[in-house]
Amino acid sequence: CQLDCRAVHRLPGSPRPDRSALMKAPPAVSGPHASPIHVALLGQANSIHLQRWAIGLAERGLRVSVITQQGAEALPLPSSIEVHVLPFRGGAGYVLNALALRRLLHTLRPDLLHAHYASGYGTTAMLARWHPWLLSVWGADVYDFPEKSTLHRALLRQNLQRADRLASTSMAMAKLAVPGRRPWSA
Repeated sequence: CQLDCRAVHRLPGSPRPDRSALMKAPPAVSGPHASPIHVALLGQANSIHLQRWAIGLAERGLRVSVITQQGAEALPLPSSIEVHVLPFRGGAGYVLNALALRRLLHTLRPDLLHAHYASGYGTTAMLARWHPWLLSVWGADVYDFPEKSTLHRALLRQNLQRADRLASTSMAMAKLAVPGRRPWSA
């Protein structure tokens, strides 16, 4: 699955990207009968970050599905973007929705699951066991969440370790997401 990740910082220790390949968006469809790349975005649907990802990927010709706990009413998303609402809400929903997410993903068959926020939706993605999945960290999920308790630290560590790839919009957060560099790592 090729995606244009110019806005995502390289994590320490990962190989440097070929900058010439990043200068243009990859084709979303190749060949006469190929289907567009399908990305499922898992996160808070009313988040401006998730909405920008959804719209940006759709504008590049990718098929986009947004999967969320929040209702889909009045979302400023183009009609080409599918929105799926999971059955459970709130903190418990991040665990209780795992089976529903897994079933939905088996129906949708996305090429990539992209979970936004390493604690809540990262937990749902980890429990759903879909691959490949990209996990984006956004701030409080790596700065505040692990400080709540030993259980919170362990859960976040598990989510970060099980993701196939990690993404961050800042190098400071990216360093916290890398094993061995977290001040709260065991």
